[in-house]
Amino acid sequence: MPAYTRFTMSPTDPVVSGFYRAAAGLEPWQGALDRIVALTDSWFCQMIGVDKATGRVAFSLQSSEAPIDGVLDYVREYHRLDPHVRTAETLPLGQAYNSSRIVPARHVSANPFYRDFFLPHGARYTVGVKTVDDEHLFSMCAILRKPDQPIYGASAERTMEALGYHLAQSVQVMRTVSTLATQASIGQLLLERSERPSYLVDSTKALRYANRPGLEVLARGGVFVQRAGFLGCVDPVSDALLLDRLMALDLQSDPAHEGPKQTRLAFPIRDAATDKPVPVSLWALRPEGTMGVFGTHSLALMTLAMRQPHAQPDPLVLASMFDLTPAESSVALQLCEGKVAKDVARKLRVSEQTIRYHLKGLFRKVGVSSQRELLHQLRLAAELCS
Repeated sequence: MPAYTRFTMSPTDPVVSGFYRAAAGLEPWQGALDRIVALTDSWFCQMIGVDKATGRVAFSLQSSEAPIDGVLDYVREYHRLDPHVRTAETLPLGQAYNSSRIVPARHVSANPFYRDFFLPHGARYTVGVKTVDDEHLFSMCAILRKPDQPIYGASAERTMEALGYHLAQSVQVMRTVSTLATQASIGQLLLERSERPSYLVDSTKALRYANRPGLEVLARGGVFVQRAGFLGCVDPVSDALLLDRLMALDLQSDPAHEGPKQTRLAFPIRDAATDKPVPVSLWALRPEGTMGVFGTHSLALMTLAMRQPHAQPDPLVLASMFDLTPAESSVALQLCEGKVAKDVARKLRVSEQTIRYHLKGLFRKVGVSSQRELLHQLRLAAELCS
């Protein structure tokens, strides 16, 4: 480990010890980063790792006040445009950067990253430190403040430099112990906001996560039952069908299953308590296709929903079906409400040029050439998955 600048904090300090406990899986990273927020009087704290081979975000950990929509936008797209990352890459390990020196106040309004992402999501100032920079991984940790908070000074820089060594060590511990725990994934935070019963399972039906509505369905009985960590259907015919559909998903190579692999499937299972069919949607979540927001292993997202007339598309479903960025999903939802580009730009607080850029991405990913065709496909998706 290279020498770090000036000084480090003691491993027995509660802030520092929290890093190591989180890295070992003994407490959530959210709580460990919350302590940095309190120490520096910040809005939130984020630690990211970028896979150098692909340029994609390998992990993103954040404190409790982090705006999840903004974090998702950053992970899926805007980290590539972040001038703070470019600066951190050039600095020695453990040396802090300050956004006020990277993008001076007079240049903020003209900077695309600030104009289209940073400011619209409520951020203004940041101080960060590079923690790992090896053959495979680049990682950094940053604290952020809102426009109505004071600008960061030298004290915040010294604090981040003091924490830098231990943050770096904790990342290395995390890499050694295991891949990122599912509980740290952004995807879980997104699923917690969904009103649909949702589950993350692997190809063997091992249950990795259930959101609150999903847990309520489990507790009610009739549809699912959990046995020894595995999710099963109460109805045996439905249970066999679910396993067959999971094997058909493009999660991993399975020579025992004949036929082409699928990335999404829809089918009914039976509620044994009411003897009525329950619509199920399965989505293959592969790290390379979801920017790792659901973790570093391939999983299946399973959702239950009742069909509703004139349903609006769910942003999570849209992102999964068409591999949309959160920004593209937001634009799509606004279009489905009947808004034109100018109105969407005003609503999302971005430029019309940015909206046109996202529209081009939507056309390409959905496979259409006009806004009318786009709306038709999005509403079909809503009908299929609602």
